[in-house]
Amino acid sequence: MTADLATSLTIALPELILAVGAMVILMIGVYAGRAAAGFINVLAVLLLAAAAIWLLTTDVAGEAFGGAMILDPFARVMMVLTLIGSAVALVMAVRFASHAGTSGGFYEKDRDTAILHFLFQEGEPRRWYVHFDLYSPVYSPRSIFRHLRHEYLGNTKPDWRMIARQLET
Repeated sequence: MTADLATSLTIALPELILAVGAMVILMIGVYAGRAAAGFINVLAVLLLAAAAIWLLTTDVAGEAFGGAMILDPFARVMMVLTLIGSAVALVMAVRFASHAGTSGGFYEKDRDTAILHFLFQEGEPRRWYVHFDLYSPVYSPRSIFRHLRHEYLGNTKPDWRMIARQLET
């Protein structure tokens, strides 16, 4: 291994950690199934933390792969902020991705209000549920905030009249 390649791989180590770790987590998810979803989420957050810790504890800087990648103090800060944001998104997604007793579902896209989503529960027979949300938990940051404010903080559950009013506007 040449010195340039060794330096480039050292600079690219956070990305390599994420790439290899993501493949391992993917394989765990494929073989373990839905039962390991919580464990996989914890592994993903730990993987992001490992990459952030490497970035924060090493003083490696410079260009990698002939200038295709640059690691300087600004890039280091931006990478760490991105990793933190990704970890926070994974932790927040746990609440939105799981409905009690359901195996999955589908959201109506491209709408921020009066959202219809279908949830299903694996088993024999497969059960389907229809669920309405006044504001979409996935459309935009604004609709996510409104969804949290109305349904979780305000403990408001939309009824048919509220949905009808939103559809009229």
